[in-house]
Amino acid sequence: MDYETALISRILKNPEEFHKVIDERVTKEYFVDHSALWEYIVYCFKNHGGVPPIDLVEHKFPSFEFMDLDSPVLIYVDELRNRRTHNLIMEGLINVSTSLKNKDPQKALIDVKKLLVKAESEVSKNNVTNVSEDIDSRIKRYEQASSCGGVTGIPSLWPGFDEISQGFHEEELIMIAARSGTGKSWSEVILACENWRKGYVPLLITREMSVWQIIRRFDAVNSRLPFSRFRAGMLTTEEYQRWMASLVEMKEKKHPLYVSGDTDDMGVTGVLSQIQRYRPQIVYIDGGYLLEDERGGKADWEKFKNVCLDLKRVAQREKIPIVMTHQFSKDGIGLEGNADTLKFGDVKMWFDLIIGLYQDEKMRADKELLLKINKARDGVGDYSWVSSWDLDNMVFETKIGLDDIGGRQGHGAAVDY
Repeated sequence: MDYETALISRILKNPEEFHKVIDERVTKEYFVDHSALWEYIVYCFKNHGGVPPIDLVEHKFPSFEFMDLDSPVLIYVDELRNRRTHNLIMEGLINVSTSLKNKDPQKALIDVKKLLVKAESEVSKNNVTNVSEDIDSRIKRYEQASSCGGVTGIPSLWPGFDEISQGFHEEELIMIAARSGTGKSWSEVILACENWRKGYVPLLITREMSVWQIIRRFDAVNSRLPFSRFRAGMLTTEEYQRWMASLVEMKEKKHPLYVSGDTDDMGVTGVLSQIQRYRPQIVYIDGGYLLEDERGGKADWEKFKNVCLDLKRVAQREKIPIVMTHQFSKDGIGLEGNADTLKFGDVKMWFDLIIGLYQDEKMRADKELLLKINKARDGVGDYSWVSSWDLDNMVFETKIGLDDIGGRQGHGAAVDY
């Protein structure tokens, strides 16, 4: 059956159904024989507010033969989407086959990743909710918030922050930004450990450190070990016994915390693959700016944008929060830096939440860290707090709430590891 002709005939004879087709993200790439006619229909809609009349189409496109069908228009859309998916896969496999024939498996792997990203982005369906009918789910969300003190997402280790943000939520893309050596990797390990202790399943993907380095940090946090002595193999007898006891407890608990260290040109497809394999409830990416851009961007900012957009799509599709680390530009020195001074330019628009970490020499000596909400999608306003950052005693408690938002200042208690 000629689904292109069927779809166009249907919407020209029933103009009110054109909105359904647009909502399904149908583009000219879905059409092989009638792409010019489709572009003309879209042009008329954009410039004149409606599809062109049938007599005008017959005049401009005399070879087009209308079909008289009464099936729902979305049936034809699904068939065209399936064909587009098929064609994309075939085109991609041809590229993969060519690379393999040329004995270039690395190029073939890149072709596979590009194929998956392109197919996912071009033929994805729209997600529309009728607010007047979506009543029960909204009541359920409110009751959930009421029953858990307002923290509807996965909690962090800072109660004041959770009171404002309500935790990390599904479909959110979150950034932890700092200058090098300020605590980005540590913060993700500490947060993942806190999630794990509270019964959640985290996945931490490291792009900057080895797996064993991340696991060593996790052991230090979970067992409250002084990291400098733990790293040097100089624990006291009591500290060593505490570590052994925590390992036994962890083994008996059988509750997973996954750490991945894939370093071979890993991109968002690799992240998605691991999410679907291990089914975590929250994902941390240490060094997200080092993920490969599978769309083939040229400039660094374009590559980073593509990675962020694809990660956001994964978070939405898998309905989990994804937290990634990033860096401030050279302007973010000491206690400076905000959402406008991130590396690769104006990238804040792609994130739901941006948390900045700051530390000057005095704070480093005092074992303190300044944290700021640089951006929040829900517009909670600026909020910052000073936390203990004691890697000898593994204490990370809110010491000072610098901003008084609605009377909330200095909330926080020690995290008992």
